[in-house]
Amino acid sequence: MWGKTFTDFNTEQQANIIADYYYLHTYEPHHDLSAYEPYITHVRSQPT
Repeated sequence: MWGKTFTDFNTEQQANIIADYYYLHTYEPHHDLSAYEPYITHVRSQPT
């Protein structure tokens, strides 16, 4: 995933990134989520 922006991924891959982050954040809080942070920040910055 390194070197890619969120928009470099197709829609299914974007959904998987968000789903994986949610699962790890919710059910495995000890997991290092730093690789997901740039993508999560991008999604959170988008207007609704």
